[in-house]
Amino acid sequence: MLTYCYVDGHNLYKGRTEKTGYRWLDIRRLFEVVLPSPHEIGRVKFFTSEVKDKIKLDRQLTYLNALEGRGGIEIERGRYEHKTKAASLKHVLLHGKKITPSKLGVEKKIDGLSLTFLEEKETDVRLAINITLNCCLEKFDCVALLSIDTDFLPVLDLARNKFKKQTIVISPNNKISHLLRNTVDEYKHITDGDLKKSILPTSFKDSKGNEHRKPHGW
Repeated sequence: MLTYCYVDGHNLYKGRTEKTGYRWLDIRRLFEVVLPSPHEIGRVKFFTSEVKDKIKLDRQLTYLNALEGRGGIEIERGRYEHKTKAASLKHVLLHGKKITPSKLGVEKKIDGLSLTFLEEKETDVRLAINITLNCCLEKFDCVALLSIDTDFLPVLDLARNKFKKQTIVISPNNKISHLLRNTVDEYKHITDGDLKKSILPTSFKDSKGNEHRKPHGW
């Protein structure tokens, strides 16, 4: 069963690897572990955006270069842009998390608050377009998506019901919505054991002789 794999990089990072020792992750190997025979891993596409913080960006680029050096993976880049949201504080969500007054050192609800934050742009759209184009133009059997973002429900439904692909959602953690479960043929959760089996070597040389080394602190 030829399986094309798609990764929502932001969802994987924030949902599982950000504060762990698993950030130096071999994405292709992870799919090979999570989806054994009869799956034959074909294309693996990783969708991400370059962060703004210079120190974090250096580490991120080191990792993305290592993935490309490892081979067997395609990286698609979106972007971050600043966005301002004005609302009562108790209604503000920042990256999916509620911000309470106490976290900003105030005790009461604040009205007319203006918050500026970074929002990832284009990445989800690029991922959905890639799934659709691959289904239209290439011969394969299964779509595997590593994300629990329900924004992908329409494209998963399209892949399954229009293009007759088997569809699998892989959750980076133990959470997955009933909407996603009811839309796809199968769903899986990544375990610590899966991650431990899928770590890149601390340092390695690629086929061109370029050396890749795990960033300090990762």
